[in-house]
Amino acid sequence: MDKDRSSVGIAGRRTVCIFVVLAVVVAGLCISNRALGQNRDSVPGSRAVEAAGKSETTPSEGKPESGMTLERGRSVYTNAQPLHKNYFRTGLETAAFLAIAAGYYYGTLEDRRWYEYTIPKGTFEARFETGDAYRLDNNDWDSNVGHIAAGTGYYLLARTNDLSLTESFLVAAGASTFWELFGELRDEFSINDAIMTPIGGFAIGEPMFQLGEFFQHSAPSIPNRALGFLFGPSAAIHRWLDNTTPKAPENVDKYCLTTDAWHRFRVFAGGGGSYSPDADKFRSEAQMGFDFEVITAEKFGKPGEASINYLDGVFNELAFQAALDGSTLVDLRFFSKTAFLGHYEQCISMDKESQTLRGTSLFVGLSSAFEYYNHSFIGMRREDRQAICDLVGPTLIADFYRCGLHVRATAELYPSFSMVTPAAGALYDETHNISGVKSVYRFESYYYALGATAGGRVEMEYGPFGLDGRVRYHYFDSIDGLDRFEDSRVTDDIEFQDQRLGLQLTLFYALPIENFKLGLSAEKIYRWSDIDTMAWSGDETRFFGNVVFEF
Repeated sequence: MDKDRSSVGIAGRRTVCIFVVLAVVVAGLCISNRALGQNRDSVPGSRAVEAAGKSETTPSEGKPESGMTLERGRSVYTNAQPLHKNYFRTGLETAAFLAIAAGYYYGTLEDRRWYEYTIPKGTFEARFETGDAYRLDNNDWDSNVGHIAAGTGYYLLARTNDLSLTESFLVAAGASTFWELFGELRDEFSINDAIMTPIGGFAIGEPMFQLGEFFQHSAPSIPNRALGFLFGPSAAIHRWLDNTTPKAPENVDKYCLTTDAWHRFRVFAGGGGSYSPDADKFRSEAQMGFDFEVITAEKFGKPGEASINYLDGVFNELAFQAALDGSTLVDLRFFSKTAFLGHYEQCISMDKESQTLRGTSLFVGLSSAFEYYNHSFIGMRREDRQAICDLVGPTLIADFYRCGLHVRATAELYPSFSMVTPAAGALYDETHNISGVKSVYRFESYYYALGATAGGRVEMEYGPFGLDGRVRYHYFDSIDGLDRFEDSRVTDDIEFQDQRLGLQLTLFYALPIENFKLGLSAEKIYRWSDIDTMAWSGDETRFFGNVVFEF
């Protein structure tokens, strides 16, 4: 077996175990919440909203909301506490985070991978005089993905100290830049880390923050406290230290979840398979995952009018899925997205006869996303891997309600910065000398790319039926001339180009068991890869049936 594939498989199985445990814990806690919701006396201060589709209204419902709102995503909760920005604690916690990283870095200096410059003369000249230190690093894949996790930590520490979205991003970007300038003094200033750490941290951190806020502003049941800590650990700790834990909300649903913000949580598991027309082979697979969404736009999904400008993350999604062929991981995907800095319009009423919503809503603004993709095509020796930071781009989200029908359409476009394993890499390596190519590809089998992402999604719900159609296209073009060893060892700086197009259609049907659905999905993956003068293309078709627990 290929060395890269073996190491990634081990890391992937560990990741699957972590996320499967997470999904089971979330489902179990929410079922526990349902039991608590049936016993209303166990949730003091909260009232359960009984009728589906009849959200509890406030006295102002039906009146238009308007105006510029910088922290609207938090104030949508009726039990939200006043904000108190704590810059001092943010600084202390960020410094402690950096100190731990420095302890590891300087404790492992015997590792030759850190050796690049002499201290202090060589490194400061390269950073502040000649500029030679500004390069793309050739770290292993997992180390660079770990930097995105660090960026998420920086962002959440600031965000849960009541700093705004913009301030929290600046903290993450500042901490990352400081580390590259003054932390890793034996190493180059890693351009890729300086980009992916804050951007990836923001794209993951804001949805995690909003999920944590949702559970922490729901009824104070043990399951909600656990879920609130799971998604927002630093927020829970800060509120405990400051004695600012939110009181019980006025209105909750049957799962003791607040009705102040719209949510849809799905946990699913099932089976199916993939078919490769090139290899003419079919592979049976087991699939599991989750998809969590929280929308904090005022009155979203409820009767009323609104015209509001937002800065906070308003439409937030965190999703994961994995597929196994026996004990072998063959597909792993993680997706996180937040839509922010935009305008939201709504005009929705409740039809008195049918008791269904009628009207439209529209959000136009910016969004950012992060996607981790790892797929094994049938017959290919090396995994197809991408870690994609969709930087910032325009997004449009429109909802239509009529006679029990709900349609949502989403469109988005981004510039991107990515780590990419070329699909044609294994074939190219067998027939070409790679001794003079980019060092990150020569040592780690991936490259850095600039590119673009375009995506669209249409969802429909009517009675027990649901439909979810998605399309997502990625284009990657290698960054040339900035390799860590560009001036010494790169003698053949060839160009890499890759493309991936994904099409997916899922049909849902509500089962007789409450909150359970059957999901039948079909997916098509198209892949194109060009390395220098060599080209490769392939595709794969996947079919799955899943049992979906939606709440």
